Amino acid sequence: MKKIDRVELKKSRARKTVGAGVLNQRTTIKQLRVTRKRKLLVMVTIIPLMVTYKPEDLPVLKVQKLNRWLKDALTKAGFKRVMLGSIDLSWEGGFYQPHWHIAMWTSDRKRLRRRLKRIFPGLQRGDRPVHTSPTYSLGFLPYKDKAIKLPALLRNNRRGLPYLLLALDGTEPLELMVLSGVRVSAQDGGLEFKKIAHR
Repeated sequence: MKKIDRVELKKSRARKTVGAGVLNQRTTIKQLRVTRKRKLLVMVTIIPLMVTYKPEDLPVLKVQKLNRWLKDALTKAGFKRVMLGSIDLSWEGGFYQPHWHIAMWTSDRKRLRRRLKRIFPGLQRGDRPVHTSPTYSLGFLPYKDKAIKLPALLRNNRRGLPYLLLALDGTEPLELMVLSGVRVSAQDGGLEFKKIAHR
């Protein structure tokens, strides 16, 4: 099988896995929300501005290591709560910027943002390495789990897109996810999320 054919096959599998993941995350979030009635579900975006990849760096891009780095940074800072997130890669006019979209609960959105900015600071004045957006429905889940903005890449970096897809070729769809306090497993062709700790 040609390399590009394997990429297309993985893209197809990824779409099916993400679709199943979104459906089951909806159920999990609704279950978790029962014990978090006084807290707000937000989508947090974390952008580690010091971590970027030029096109020639793509062969050393390892999603699993990036996700481990994120979780280690949060754990080191004593950040413990249920989180359902996924890594994303965007093209920023010369380099790829990894970042994460993470669903989590908070009773104080501004305080949460300040705390995360201490863990993931900007490089210069005016940087916004952390965003916290309130959610009014669960419609944000497909966006959270998209991994790449395909229309934007086709528009702004069409020639580089095949190289990015090849760099991600060895990454399984579930490896894109970042979970804390929740375990995911394959069940009857779908995905099942279960809370594993009191957080």
